Amino acid sequence: MIIDDDKKSLHELTTFFLLHGFEVYASHHALVALRVFQLFPADLVITNLFMPELDGVELIQSMKAIQTNTHFIVTSVREKSANLDFMQISRDVGAAYALKKPVNLPHVFAKVVQLLGSATRGTAS
Repeated sequence: MIIDDDKKSLHELTTFFLLHGFEVYASHHALVALRVFQLFPADLVITNLFMPELDGVELIQSMKAIQTNTHFIVTSVREKSANLDFMQISRDVGAAYALKKPVNLPHVFAKVVQLLGSATRGTAS
């Protein structure tokens, strides 16, 4: 599952993982994605950290309450602000990786494979 309010980033990630054999559910609305996740929990979620409806931290916490063994990768343009380290906060709530945007697609792919194995073993949906 890929969630990002930036439609360009969402399209790039979704296309990349589809071309590499993963099943992908993509949404630019965090609340819609959360409702889908309640019905069809994903093995892995790639989410943007800052979104208008629900931020990535709240999304991860809500999804972990539904399914505890889902893996999370957070992406963000901003890493830090004043006294807050957003990437560390993401890892603290359960993200396996926190990556700065724009993401390097082969690097994200490597992280997904580390978490799930190959596309034939699991899905990014």
